[in-house]
Amino acid sequence: MSYARVKRTHRKSRLGCLTCKQRRVKCDETRPQCLKCQNRQIACEYASKEGAASPKLISSIASPFASNGDTSQFFDNGESQHGRDISFLELLEQSSPVKCGSERSHGHCAVRDTEIARHYLELAAPSLSRSSARSEQHWLWHVFVPSLAYVCPTARQGMLTIGAMSMHFAASDGGLPCSSSYLSTATVHGKAFVSQSRSQLCRLDPEDVDSNTASARLLSVLAFAFLRQYRKDGIDIREERSWRWLHLLRGVNTVHTTMLKLQQNVNAEIKRDMMPDLFPYAQLSTLPICSTRGLLTLAYIRRTRTRRFRMLYAALYDGTLVFEGDAYSGALAALDCLARITDHICRWEEVSSLFRAVCMWPGSLANDFIKQLTRCYTPALIIYAHWLMLVALADDLWWIGDMGVAGIRAVVELIPKAEGKLLCLVGEPMQLMDMNAAKCF
Repeated sequence: MSYARVKRTHRKSRLGCLTCKQRRVKCDETRPQCLKCQNRQIACEYASKEGAASPKLISSIASPFASNGDTSQFFDNGESQHGRDISFLELLEQSSPVKCGSERSHGHCAVRDTEIARHYLELAAPSLSRSSARSEQHWLWHVFVPSLAYVCPTARQGMLTIGAMSMHFAASDGGLPCSSSYLSTATVHGKAFVSQSRSQLCRLDPEDVDSNTASARLLSVLAFAFLRQYRKDGIDIREERSWRWLHLLRGVNTVHTTMLKLQQNVNAEIKRDMMPDLFPYAQLSTLPICSTRGLLTLAYIRRTRTRRFRMLYAALYDGTLVFEGDAYSGALAALDCLARITDHICRWEEVSSLFRAVCMWPGSLANDFIKQLTRCYTPALIIYAHWLMLVALADDLWWIGDMGVAGIRAVVELIPKAEGKLLCLVGEPMQLMDMNAAKCF
């Protein structure tokens, strides 16, 4: 005799949070955050009374690290008008390094996205958090971005773009043929990400503060990742595309500054992470240098620092480096900032984030100097070459790669051989380039 199996009765959860519904697990309906989401430290969102998903700030995610207070005082030098100087938004539509011929089917996309998400969590996120000794960086990439990706399509597309770009470079460096498919996948997600983030960053709606913060962070990494792909494709620095990373970084800085000036509810851990290394920082941890090449590069930068900046300042004052009108003050400000950042990096025990320290210089450049630089004006490129020496310290970060040495080589090739005085000003960057080529490290 056979008996029909009777399903055991159980209490149904019809008012559970949207996150548990997406994960297909039973929700205990605890508000404002259910226990399952609290235990996993992920976003917990309930539907509104009208049935639509209500905006939820991920600022409420419990962080394992203590807050260090409001640091907005360190960001008073940016633009204060809402939306002003965010010209980089216009570049987002063309930011993807390649064009994808056809969209993938939904089924294939779902399988690939699962693979990419796993790669992000297992490899990409750890590599991003290792670029800084700050404890909140681990929380940013391992908790904040993935949690937001559960409920925010923009953050999801950005996270998948970074994951796919990381897979592409890993496969490419290993000589695997699948690297091109990962790049195409990154392009599909990247186009969706920049389109959605462009729309949100134009408004800077306070309800989207977490999504905007995540988008800005994701863009700062993708700016360098796309530039690395441009270099692989042979894009010359005389082409406009090769400077999009610079506009993106400056735009990211403007977004952060504007959000803080509007007193939007930026997560305390994100505020703390936005604090530059050049300012006092409580419980500072030093970033270790793991490679012999990095140690030798740092030693060379330290050894040549005084002579290099003495020559650059002298050349600016005596007219060897010619800048006219407002461009002169912009060049002097750029050189002053580069000198401060170089001194800071040379005191390595004070460096907690090399990526953050390196990004401070392009984020602070005046518009007049930017115009000279992107037009490949030789005096501006010479100052830029000395910044690239610092970038060479970060060549083990997959999204930066060989930007430092390759950039120095591109600058030197544009300086006429007859300009002996100008070539002398890039003598040390050239020496660093030659040491790298000869594998002295």
